[in-house]
Amino acid sequence: PWTHEDAMVGVTEATRDFTFSSEQVFALHVPRLLEYAAGRLYEQGYSPGRLLQFNDDDVNALYPSVSDWRRLFLWTPQVTSRVRYTTKLSRPDGQLAALSGRLPVIRLPEMYLVSAEASIATDPDKSRERVNELRRHRECDILIPDNVVDPETLHAEILLEYRREFIAEGVLFYYYKRLDAARVEGVAGDFDKARYLLPRPLEEIEFGNR
Repeated sequence: PWTHEDAMVGVTEATRDFTFSSEQVFALHVPRLLEYAAGRLYEQGYSPGRLLQFNDDDVNALYPSVSDWRRLFLWTPQVTSRVRYTTKLSRPDGQLAALSGRLPVIRLPEMYLVSAEASIATDPDKSRERVNELRRHRECDILIPDNVVDPETLHAEILLEYRREFIAEGVLFYYYKRLDAARVEGVAGDFDKARYLLPRPLEEIEFGNR
């Protein structure tokens, strides 16, 4: 089921469901997740170019709806140099065990966006509604108008939701890779497509006779 308002609004950080756990079709439990993410989530770990860091202007531009849960709850307050960090990998004091160390792999929103993309050519109304359904369940009050059926516009709206929804989850990389995209948000100029091919782990090369 979609995440209910009671899990996000009017609750403490320790009980807020930052990873939308009810929507996770498949997820991993990583007890040392915060340890692995340390240095990318804290002010003392700040250095230019760290991809898990946004400034306040970036967050506001990505989430123009001021009621969007992802804008309100999935970023820390401003710290040094107006830097903000995602809360998805954080671990507030007293966090509920059921919410701690969760690393989503497949979530309901991704399935909706895949469906939206697959419907663009044959049923643009369905495509538009899939995106709007996700936005409504994030309390985002900026919806795609009913008269929008242009494929280019719908593709752009779907990309926006991938960028908004999957911060720190790795899903956006594979979306770009599947599209063989030459332009990647945040990268100046054309993206080097050779980077879509991830290197084999050294252990696989050594023990797999690769």
